[in-house]
Amino acid sequence: MNSFLFSKRYLFSKKSRNAINIITLITATGFMVCTAAMIIILSALNGFVGLVVSLYSTFDSDIKITPIHGKIIHAQNATIDALRNNENIAFFNEVIEENVLLKYNDKQTIATIKAVSDNFVEATHLDTMVRDGVMMINDSFPYCTMGGGLAGKLNINLNDEFSTMQVYVPKREQFDPLNPENSFNDKKIIPTGVFSIQQEIDEKYVIVPLRFARNLLDYSDEVTAIEILTKPNTNIASMIKGIKQEIGPGYNVTSRAEQHQSLYKLMKIEKWVAFLILAFILLIVSFNLIGSLLMIVIEKKKDFSILHAIGMPLHKIKNIIIGEGLLISLLGSIAGITFGVILCIAQREYGFIKLGGGGGTFVVDSYPIVLEYFDIIITFSVALLIGIMASIYPSRTALKIENIRGE
Repeated sequence: MNSFLFSKRYLFSKKSRNAINIITLITATGFMVCTAAMIIILSALNGFVGLVVSLYSTFDSDIKITPIHGKIIHAQNATIDALRNNENIAFFNEVIEENVLLKYNDKQTIATIKAVSDNFVEATHLDTMVRDGVMMINDSFPYCTMGGGLAGKLNINLNDEFSTMQVYVPKREQFDPLNPENSFNDKKIIPTGVFSIQQEIDEKYVIVPLRFARNLLDYSDEVTAIEILTKPNTNIASMIKGIKQEIGPGYNVTSRAEQHQSLYKLMKIEKWVAFLILAFILLIVSFNLIGSLLMIVIEKKKDFSILHAIGMPLHKIKNIIIGEGLLISLLGSIAGITFGVILCIAQREYGFIKLGGGGGTFVVDSYPIVLEYFDIIITFSVALLIGIMASIYPSRTALKIENIRGE
């Protein structure tokens, strides 16, 4: 005798007590809502992770090389020159980062200049993040582009052609307490654009030409980092391993994820905490499933006695209840996952759910969505597991009915 056929028959057959049908419907609906919520929320979190990664990709490199000891690298040496000819490198950028004091009219603030070569914009497409003015990075002109947070602090007016920004940095020689003004190098630079990427970056960085920074800092060939953008389909982990072997132990070689390791870990933790909360809600919903199955056990105890009398083993009677619980959770989960996937695809294609009411103050207008097969599989698996676990107690109760055991 096939236990599953009885499970299906009992699920769809009319019950003598209407409450059983209502509780079963509520349970299946609960599974549907929870699984749909899991798919939608996980996909939205995936979308935000992808958005953050894409934003950082306009500012950070695939691979970054920094010195372990000290803060500078001499770019003109045999070890670094050898890297330039690597066939997997699309762009090789020399970078200088240094904390400076910025002064614009009567405003001043501390910031970090990031000096880059002329091809930096082409490599990173940072110009796509410019929300005001234009990005002009060229060694021949003292132009800069700055983060929106810094521009706000300094009250930058890009239309004021007569106001320049003063950049101050301590000289490399010892500080002179008797004449502090002579202890600083200073250069004038003209802001031409304001970018908006992420608050931490917007309130910290000013992008300047490499020659400007070297003149300001009295550098010749020194840089503070080498940033590398790889060609498509390059294995980043393998390339990092090869670079480490080529340049030796005196350098840190990190991927983009390692450059922001704590941020990426936090986003992953947020995703799985949200998943666990929804799984816990689904677990609470499963108590309705237990109640529904217990009521079916009570209603069908005579049927179970007859089945046992004509030769059905007790474990198959137990499987009838487990099968019914599995069917309820299965139908609810399939409906929920289907609805969640359809909604996610619609949001991804049409973006009808807007961020901040569609006011246009965000990097993207609507909630970003990224569907991942693993999320669908883990959601479906957890829902079925909870359904099976919730069916175990009612199935054991069915075997304790006196009529079945003939006691």
